[in-house]
Amino acid sequence: RIATAAATGLAMVVLGIFLRERKPTYALIMQGGCIGVMYLAVFAAAKLTTLFSPAVALILMTLLVIPGVALAVLQSAQVLAICSSLGGFAAPSLLSDGSGNYVALFSYYTLLNLGLLAITRFKLWRWLNLLGAFCTFVVMAYWCRTSYELSQFIPLQPFLIGFTLIFTLVTLVSARRRQFQLSQPADALLAAGVPLVAAFLQFTLAYELPHGLSLSALGYGAFYLGLAVFIWKRWGHLMREQEGEMAEGALASKTGSIRLLAELYLACGVILANLAIPLEFSQRITSAAWSLEGVVLFYLAYRVLSPRIKVVGLIALTVGMVAAWLDLFTPRDLAGGYKIISTCVCGLAFLIASCIQHLDVVRHRERELGEPLNAASGVQCEKFLAVAGFFVWFVGLFVEASYMSPAPLNFLLLTVSASALPFCAAGKKLNFRTIYPAAFLPLPMSVGCVRGGVFFSSSLYYGLPYYANSD
Repeated sequence: RIATAAATGLAMVVLGIFLRERKPTYALIMQGGCIGVMYLAVFAAAKLTTLFSPAVALILMTLLVIPGVALAVLQSAQVLAICSSLGGFAAPSLLSDGSGNYVALFSYYTLLNLGLLAITRFKLWRWLNLLGAFCTFVVMAYWCRTSYELSQFIPLQPFLIGFTLIFTLVTLVSARRRQFQLSQPADALLAAGVPLVAAFLQFTLAYELPHGLSLSALGYGAFYLGLAVFIWKRWGHLMREQEGEMAEGALASKTGSIRLLAELYLACGVILANLAIPLEFSQRITSAAWSLEGVVLFYLAYRVLSPRIKVVGLIALTVGMVAAWLDLFTPRDLAGGYKIISTCVCGLAFLIASCIQHLDVVRHRERELGEPLNAASGVQCEKFLAVAGFFVWFVGLFVEASYMSPAPLNFLLLTVSASALPFCAAGKKLNFRTIYPAAFLPLPMSVGCVRGGVFFSSSLYYGLPYYANSD
């Protein structure tokens, strides 16, 4: 009966090849049915009888993938390739003997995925690539959830890194051939899903290792940041050509997709690298690092004319401000040290980002490119950043002054008034009038609080010993 089923499958594929030009749809149905029948015949021979051992059956089912994919490539039939590949990915689960040989399992999946990468050289089949990534990472996640042990960390690393590189290369090859479109759901899922899923699996593997989570986040973040830089340098001339092309031009749309891919990898790298900071450092250092990183991203967005990078920078600034507030209201006996580090760095970061946003608005007006976001949101964004920066700056100084001086209000007003001078100088230099009201607001109040300089000397008298004895 098994031999009869196999012979029927062979007859179906011969008939399908014979009819591929006259009746292509019917021919593909016959060829797909042949693949299914052959898979079932091998499966039955291994599971229902003793005709084939599981190892032999796995080899035969793997060999069935090759002619199925070859017929699909020759006839440009993605569905046939999906059917053949699906049988190949399902074969280890169907023929499993429960031995738990994960090296053989993931080596087999590596060969299948290398085959998908080779197919990308001839055909860009988005859903086939997505199917390979889905099956690979789902099986690996299930195995990590049920069978993973810490002693298996080193042997598993090459497989996880290899899977990540293969599907990243699939995306890069399609982008290099100008066939990648982030508007396509399959391309978007593959480009954005692989970094996040791979990082999640890496966190699962390294969870019990000392500093494993932070090093994993830093490694994956550095990889995707480097990948974004590579794409910008490799296809930077295409991105610059986009400014001179019509919005509906083919080159402009494809170049835009390359730019989006670079920005996507940049965002993934920033997110993953940022995860390493709270995993290793306190809220204070986390707030300062995220705030400074937000400023860097704002400046990068200003240089490359990318509103999307600016949004990522705004998110980093906001998260840094949240971390600064959490640190500010943590009891001092638990937090220790200088809380002014997080609040002042965060406030300065917002103010610098506000100045960069103002320069961006001015540049777009002069070049008549339109506002960075729209006609009003660019100005509103710079005002929001300035107000948020001054608010964090003032509140941080006040909370810190309350611990170091018997006259915290006087000390606060003097410090804020002194800081208003460089802020106003920067506002005058950049013609940024939003800074003036907030910077000069404490000056009249501070004049009324000055009493022969007594409060300043007393603040220093009580404040310096506090900082000298602080942890």
